[in-house]
Amino acid sequence: DNDVRNIAFEDIDGSLSGLGPGFFIQDDPVVTNFIDTPCEAFKDSCLLFCPGACLRLAIVSISQDMTTRGINLIITDGTNSATAPRGNIWFDEKQSHISAPIGLAIPGGPTKTISFVDSSARPAWPGYASIHLEHEPVCTGSVDRSGIEFAMPSPDEPEGRCDGDFFSRDDFANGIHGWQHFFAGLDV
Repeated sequence: DNDVRNIAFEDIDGSLSGLGPGFFIQDDPVVTNFIDTPCEAFKDSCLLFCPGACLRLAIVSISQDMTTRGINLIITDGTNSATAPRGNIWFDEKQSHISAPIGLAIPGGPTKTISFVDSSARPAWPGYASIHLEHEPVCTGSVDRSGIEFAMPSPDEPEGRCDGDFFSRDDFANGIHGWQHFFAGLDV
C-alpha cells in the first residue's frame, strides 16, 4: 500500500532508542525475515527497533522497461525468504537503459541469494540485474558483496519461454529484451 519500503537507519550508540545500538526498521518482511534479534515496536511510531542488529543498504538495479512489469525479487538465505516488487515507474517504460532500483536492508550471516519471478511466479530474469552496497554501517557483522549472489534461471526455464520466431514482427519495439518476453516459445 505504501511506496516507501525497507526503511532502516542505524542508532550507533543507542542515544535515539535508549535501548543500545541497533537499527530502526520498517515492519516489512524483506527486512524482518532476516533479523535474528527480536525487534519491538518503538513508542508511538510506525518503526520497529532491533537492538544489536547490523544492516547494510543494498540497491538492486534492474531494467525498468515494460518487460519487467510484474517482476518480483526473491531474496533467501536458505532458511528465510521474502519478496520485493519492482515498484512503480514514474517515467517512460520504453527506455530500457534506465534502471528500476529495489532497495534492501540486509544483515550479515548466511549468503543471500537473489532471484526473480514474473507475475505468474515463474522464474524470470529482468534483462539485467546488478547490486550496489551503500557505505558500511558502524556496527560490525554487516553483509559484504561476497555474501550476496544472483541466481539466473536456465534459458529453458520456464519451459517454452523461447518458442516461436527468434527475430521477427518488430521484436525490438519495446526494448532489446522484448523478444524474450513477448515472443517466447522457441526451442533452443
